[in-house]
Amino acid sequence: MPIDHNIVRLTINRINLIWGRWNIFNLQYYHIVTMLNLLSSWENGLLSRFFRVHIDSDQGLEQQTQELHKTLLEIADLVNDLHSYYPLLYDKFHQVYTTISENDDLLSEYTPAQLFKNEKIFKKTDISSAIFNLIFEIEKHIMDVPLLSDGDKTTITPNLVSMNPQAAIQSAFAIFEDHLRKRIGVDSSEHGQNLINKAYGKNGILTYGETEAEKQGIRDLIAGMYATFRNPRMHRIVKDHYQVAESIILQVGLVIQLIDESEDVTRNI
Repeated sequence: MPIDHNIVRLTINRINLIWGRWNIFNLQYYHIVTMLNLLSSWENGLLSRFFRVHIDSDQGLEQQTQELHKTLLEIADLVNDLHSYYPLLYDKFHQVYTTISENDDLLSEYTPAQLFKNEKIFKKTDISSAIFNLIFEIEKHIMDVPLLSDGDKTTITPNLVSMNPQAAIQSAFAIFEDHLRKRIGVDSSEHGQNLINKAYGKNGILTYGETEAEKQGIRDLIAGMYATFRNPRMHRIVKDHYQVAESIILQVGLVIQLIDESEDVTRNI
């Protein structure tokens, strides 16, 4: 299956969720380790008895262990969501599944005191390394996947958006203008509002939609995108978050698709 921008967006979302769950797992893990260390240090004190009631009881430890088990399964499910999109990374996915499965089995084979005080038994770092290696390889696959391209010289990739969101948005509108000029057969002297009006204005060359409101709507949509997204970034520095820049670029791509679906006015006569 070819990787397109929709898969890229899904991948980035899943990667963020995986890291989020891994951070939760770390908090759960160190919570138990800290409590067990405190119990060892204050064996006979009042504080120790308090912790034994809330943490070191069978019920408390079982609950903590179940939370770790649940989080590991959630990480495995999120990783599995991506597996079908990256078949060439089978070994990396298999490594994650194996380390999660092996360490998850240990949760039922050892007591928490045995397990979490000995990292030679519970190899948390192995899980972390497997997840990191997988995500590193996935990111190499997606960073050069085009979000928008003119099919010739200019291609906007996640890597470009990440390095310079403003330049990526400016390039997207340059691709848009070039595409619209070719569609209606005008040269590079036409740009901005003049170009929009020549295509979709009152005496425009193109039409989209069935009602007058719909036909006016596409002209207003494009003009609004220019006023809101393009023009500010052409005249001043705008610091965009990656996801905002990506959404703007994908919207430009959608409008290019609408241009291709538009009809010549002369053909409707």
